[in-house]
Amino acid sequence: MYQINFNQPIHIHFMGIGGISMSGLAQILLEAGFTVSGSDSKKSPLTEQLTHMGASIKYPQMASNITKDIDLVVYTAAISGDNPEFVEAKNQNLPMITRAELLGQIMKNYKMLIEYDGTRYKGWESHKAGDMTIQGKLVNVIEHLAGAPVEVIGCGRTDAGVHAKGMVANAKLDANMTPEEMKCYLNHYLPEDIAVLEVGVASERFHSRYNAVGKTYCYTCYIGSTKPVFDRKYVDFLGY
Repeated sequence: MYQINFNQPIHIHFMGIGGISMSGLAQILLEAGFTVSGSDSKKSPLTEQLTHMGASIKYPQMASNITKDIDLVVYTAAISGDNPEFVEAKNQNLPMITRAELLGQIMKNYKMLIEYDGTRYKGWESHKAGDMTIQGKLVNVIEHLAGAPVEVIGCGRTDAGVHAKGMVANAKLDANMTPEEMKCYLNHYLPEDIAVLEVGVASERFHSRYNAVGKTYCYTCYIGSTKPVFDRKYVDFLGY
């Protein structure tokens, strides 16, 4: 598969650039300094917006739209093998990748190791924006970083008041920073009772929940002559 060097912008042509996903990818590349061209069956508000940003868009799809200065062609599953642009790109031996392959190169899959004190939270899983959950707090900070909606996937769930020392989560986003820089950013903006211990780039197919191989639960009970004042949030007090 053709690998894009994002430090060396090239000319990328989108077949079916007017789709919601293709237009979004085209916009990201335009903002990154790439030369973007494309084609579609007709004009739309999305294609007009891209044209305003500097994209060159032709209507309809024709073989003549595949010009000699194009370095890479992106297409979707909706493009048939007899599409005139698809055929011409093949004839010119141009590199071609699918929309999904481009998305995988732009949106890195970040794996995070997280610990938290769950005392004041309603568990891991978020049910609505801004709720008091671990997932909700992570989503708020990561979406602010990405400037776009982001799905944060956890390896499991914890209930209200439950803590974690090694919760693994992953999120796909376009972040112009190293994993270490992302770790520092997250820890700066997350509440003091949530910490990100590690951040790394995982494979595109990594899924925290589906790839989990095990979970360890620890229950700590306290029996003593006095109440465990300083450990009270982390033990079950069984009485005197």
